Amino acid sequence: MERTQPNPFLNSALIVGMIFALITTAVSLTIGYHMINSEPSGSLFSPATLSSVLICLIVIFAGMFAVRHHVGQFNEPLQLGRGAVIGVTTGVFVAVFSAVFSLIWLLIDPAFNDNFMNAMIANIESISQLPAEQKEAMVDSIYTQFQDQATAIGQIKALAINSVLFGALNTLTGLLGVKLFAPKDESLEI
Repeated sequence: MERTQPNPFLNSALIVGMIFALITTAVSLTIGYHMINSEPSGSLFSPATLSSVLICLIVIFAGMFAVRHHVGQFNEPLQLGRGAVIGVTTGVFVAVFSAVFSLIWLLIDPAFNDNFMNAMIANIESISQLPAEQKEAMVDSIYTQFQDQATAIGQIKALAINSVLFGALNTLTGLLGVKLFAPKDESLEI
């Protein structure tokens, strides 16, 4: 039996990872500017919360689309483990490109993070149901989080967390992509 070399998948993971990073960066910036340019809502469920959930919902499909792209290129059966590897790699690429695009955006609009932080703090301060001590703790937490993100260590830590999160989510959708898009191996059927 001749053993064949598996088809390279990095091209698919790279292309789909970059596309999904562009999409998530655009969504994040759109919601961020919406929050900056609007009055504080006084709600715990702010656009920033919506942004995080929406980005996770978008990113989760990157692994599946990377497997679809790979299968479209080679049209050969794909093992589940290979789909998982394509998914995790795509998730890591999404995290890396998202970090790069965010840093590039800070060159375009250096005040974005400060304005976004101020909008989040104003929203917290306008929540009438929270006791003053809890508001103060939340404001301190937001301020500390934004200060940490402004450092190189903070950027590396955020990249690592996003890589693990996006990689894990896309491992699952990479498996799903194999089931949905990969042709079945006829030689394994009994």
